[in-house]
Amino acid sequence: MRVLLFAQVREIVGSDHINISHDLPTITPSQIALRVAQAVGADQSLQTLLERCMIAIDHEYAMELDAEYQVSESTEVAIIPPVSGG
Repeated sequence: MRVLLFAQVREIVGSDHINISHDLPTITPSQIALRVAQAVGADQSLQTLLERCMIAIDHEYAMELDAEYQVSESTEVAIIPPVSGG
């Protein structure tokens, strides 16, 4: 499954996307964040950032981290870090 990375996460990982494997027909946003962290060998700062990120699945924010979403190879997933500004 292709996961799009934005802003700080993209800078830390050094890529605008990462491919993660999934072997089940459903996945939770928490599992997506964990698999991304494992795939890149995340340090504590990236793990902490991933915990604060929003995850979008097929163009809709996943509001519940433990909700299960149907996924396939064509599912679009995006990790969006918190935004700050003034």
